[in-house]
Amino acid sequence: MRSLMYFKKLEIIGFKSFADKTTLIFEPGITAIVGPNGCGKSNIFDSIRWVLGEQSIKSLRGSKMEDVIFNGTENKPPLNLAEVSLTFSNESKFLPTDYDEVTITRRIFRSGESEYLLNKTVVRLKDIIDLIAGTGIGAESYSLVEQGKIDLVLSSRPEDRRLVFDEAAGVTKYKSKKKEALRRLEDTENNLLRVSDIIAEVKRQISSLDRQANKARRYKEEFDKLKDLDIKFSKRQILELDNEISDYLVKIESLKKEEIDNNTKLSDLDSQIHQLRKRTQEIEAEINRVKTEEYALISLVDKNTEFIKMNQERILELNSRTDSLKEQEIGLQARLKENQEKVDMLSEELSGLSKNFQDKDLDLKEKEKNLEALIAEIKNAHNNISQSKLDILSIAQKQALLNNDLSDIGMRISNITSRKKRLIIEKEKIDQEKSSLDEQVLVLKAEFDELNTKISILRQDEARHKESLDNTEESIRLLEETAQNLENQRVSLESQLEFLEQLKLKYEDISEVFDGILIVDKLPQGELSGILSKVKEIRQIDSGKYQITCELKPIPLDTQKIKEKINKIGEELSSFRSKIGVEKQSLSAIKSGLINIGDNIHQEEISLNAKKTNLQALEQQLEKICQEAGVIALEYDESNADLDSSNLKYSELKMEGVNLENKRNESESLITGLQEKIAKNNEVKEEMTVAIARCGAEINSLDDRKTALFNSLKLMQGALSNDQSSLERISQEIQTSFIRSGELAKESQNLNNQVVKAGLDKQGVAEELDILRKRFEEAAEEEMQKDQALSLVRNELDRIKNGIHQLSMQDKDIEFKKSTIKERLSQSYRINLDELPLVDEDFDRQKVSEEIGELRAKIEKMGTVNLVAIEEYDELKQRFEFLTSQQNDLISAKESLKEAINKINKTTKQLFLETFAKVGEQFKIYFRLLFGGGEAQLMLIDENDVLESGIEIIARPPGKKLQNVMLLSGGEKSLSAIALIFAVFKIKPSPFCVLDEIDAALDESNVDRFNRLLQEFIETSQFLVITHNKKTITAADVMYGITMQERGVSKIISAKLKERNSSKEEVITQPEEEAPEAEAPAEAK
Repeated sequence: MRSLMYFKKLEIIGFKSFADKTTLIFEPGITAIVGPNGCGKSNIFDSIRWVLGEQSIKSLRGSKMEDVIFNGTENKPPLNLAEVSLTFSNESKFLPTDYDEVTITRRIFRSGESEYLLNKTVVRLKDIIDLIAGTGIGAESYSLVEQGKIDLVLSSRPEDRRLVFDEAAGVTKYKSKKKEALRRLEDTENNLLRVSDIIAEVKRQISSLDRQANKARRYKEEFDKLKDLDIKFSKRQILELDNEISDYLVKIESLKKEEIDNNTKLSDLDSQIHQLRKRTQEIEAEINRVKTEEYALISLVDKNTEFIKMNQERILELNSRTDSLKEQEIGLQARLKENQEKVDMLSEELSGLSKNFQDKDLDLKEKEKNLEALIAEIKNAHNNISQSKLDILSIAQKQALLNNDLSDIGMRISNITSRKKRLIIEKEKIDQEKSSLDEQVLVLKAEFDELNTKISILRQDEARHKESLDNTEESIRLLEETAQNLENQRVSLESQLEFLEQLKLKYEDISEVFDGILIVDKLPQGELSGILSKVKEIRQIDSGKYQITCELKPIPLDTQKIKEKINKIGEELSSFRSKIGVEKQSLSAIKSGLINIGDNIHQEEISLNAKKTNLQALEQQLEKICQEAGVIALEYDESNADLDSSNLKYSELKMEGVNLENKRNESESLITGLQEKIAKNNEVKEEMTVAIARCGAEINSLDDRKTALFNSLKLMQGALSNDQSSLERISQEIQTSFIRSGELAKESQNLNNQVVKAGLDKQGVAEELDILRKRFEEAAEEEMQKDQALSLVRNELDRIKNGIHQLSMQDKDIEFKKSTIKERLSQSYRINLDELPLVDEDFDRQKVSEEIGELRAKIEKMGTVNLVAIEEYDELKQRFEFLTSQQNDLISAKESLKEAINKINKTTKQLFLETFAKVGEQFKIYFRLLFGGGEAQLMLIDENDVLESGIEIIARPPGKKLQNVMLLSGGEKSLSAIALIFAVFKIKPSPFCVLDEIDAALDESNVDRFNRLLQEFIETSQFLVITHNKKTITAADVMYGITMQERGVSKIISAKLKERNSSKEEVITQPEEEAPEAEAPAEAK
């Protein structure tokens, strides 16, 4: 294969119906993409067009760009991303890049963001377009031919047809460069205009700043003098203030020494007072402690006396309680003995009854066990009978349903037979209608073509009239413009004549008028504008006064010559007005003819539209009949298949009925045997039930007696237990009372001893309290004396501190004055006064002060001074020089761009004409090849404007006249468009071409011709053909199938085609449901 580059791989993720990642691998040659309508074949075409930069969402069959993202189905959620990657083999470096393999990727997110990638690197759309420009590849190039739009190459406007030729000639990139150059030229001219305006403004600013800069320089000289004197004067002030500060510091230091001495005295007194207060607090704490001990002893005596009295009362109560408990103990012992004898007697009788009860109970359980086994056996038999009956009922239901199915199938077979007969009759009727409609369509098409020819002739006549109309209107416009100019000249001359006559009358006594001297001085101010001509320059020379420079043209004072010139212009005006009248009459006639032609065209178009409507109605009716015929054929095939299926089902149901009858007989025999067994078991059951009832009655009698004895025994045992518990409680209570009485007597003795001891301790505490009170009064008196001495020392310290504060405030005032002086100098002159040298001793302060006053007065008299004017002036001068340089550069760039545009136009024109001539020759060849004869040619509408001219296509199929391609039938347009596309491919083959069902409108013979053309071009181009046609499919080297196993989700089915030279081609399909990636099958062997 000799192609410079080929389409290698297509990867799709989330684009339209391709929800999962799908990869298609391609090889050189012809690849067919097939599949039923609506399965997503055209989405493959859209994905290629989209990744190559298509921006029109209508061309992609959507309303907004996010519509290309997979929108979800019942089983699959919508995706948030669509991505398509297109990979080319570029080993021959057909594309201007160093990569052997080039991958273009386009990605869009549901948020609206999108991006382009080139070999996984993010780039701009412009970078992609520049890469593929002039290669025949692109979203709008001739390498992508969309379904149903094959003839748009012909039916579009002549100006649009040249897009195909521009791409083939490789001038698209030149046009892009020209467009960019024109844009840059416009920007350059705009920039040049702006720079010129800025330069004029800068010139004006330079003139103003020059005066301000001179004033600023004078200001700086005076200011520098003032600065030098002011600094010296301030330095002397600071020195004097420093001397004052030194005196104040000596006084402050003396007062601080006195303050230290008094602080020492204050500290000693404070320490002594602190010790006295501490001793006083300790004595006071001791007094409080002794008082607390005294109160505790008094409280102890009272408390113990009360406890002794309470203990004596409780001992008496315990002795009384002990006597009562001993009497109760004797009575309980007698009753306990009597109850024990009754319990022994009842226990012996209950033991005998229990043995007899156990024997009877064992016999009863044995009989009940045998009965339960028998009942279970009977129940099991009943269950088997019930199940068998259910089986019989189920079999009966199945037999009833089976009989219904047999009846339904019989009726269905009868209906299918009747439907087949009806379909045969309907098919014959539709075939007759189709033949009739075909004849009507042929007649209408002939009439439609004839009307198209008439309208084309009328439109050519209309175009000629419009051209004459435009020429006449332009002639009238030029005549009226010339007449207006003459009228303006006449009015101007008449105004001059009137002005000169007034001037002579007004100043006839002044000789200077005729010499042209002192006119301005003598004229009134309001009439000055009558003499002044175009203002050349206005310059301000003083406040409210301006110097005006004019370009003056002298007005001749000879009025006769002016009158002659006015008469001559009047004659010329009359001549021009006559010509305008003649031209307007001609214009009216042309407009009238144009209206008549327009009416004729309108009438013919009405007839044409009527014919077109009738033709479309017949074609729609014919299409509907064809569809009905297809439906009838499909129904007939379905009826045959349904009949065979029904006969087979009828036989199967018959066999199933026989099997059900056999199962029913078996179930009825089983029921009879089980019923006999149940009857025998019921008799045995009755006998066992009677014996069990008798045994149960005996057991119940024994159980009642046993229960009565057990209850009596339980009552006696309870009474016996209660008496024993009462006896034990009373004995324990007597013992406890005796012990508690001894404890209380001992406790009372201890309490009495504590009362005697507390009385002795109370007397010693009172004596100690008197001694502590005397010591407290002595310490308080001494503390008061020390406080008085401390107050005197503090008053002296306050006096010293006030003196230090007054001296410090005076010192701060002087420091503030120094700070103010330094701050003023720092702000005014940006200097640090401490860093300057000392002033001479002979410094005359009064004289310097006077000089400073004079300099400040001079500076103030200067008024406002722009100190930055000097810097601004220098900067503006530099900017003016820079702008002048920029202006020169822009002028140079403008000339370079004009030269580049002229060069591009020359190259583009040469390439286009060469390609147009070659494509025209090939178009003739392929037109005759596809039509089996005839002729065709390409023409430029405007040969004088090759770069923008539209292209007209003239064609004559065999047996017809030479006519515009727009007048051809639909099939003829498709063939002509295919011929043009292949003619372009012959001259400028694109590396690959994608054709979306362009063979749909072709009949069998034309499909053969189309396929032969494909075979001719596979040596130079790679073809990807989306088709339904079997012949086109068999012409392919490899094939991909598109299916929609899940509604709304497209899947790829790969296919391999055997070699074509065999007697019969065989297609082997391999569905790949698991993996969406489809590897390319091997080439045809």
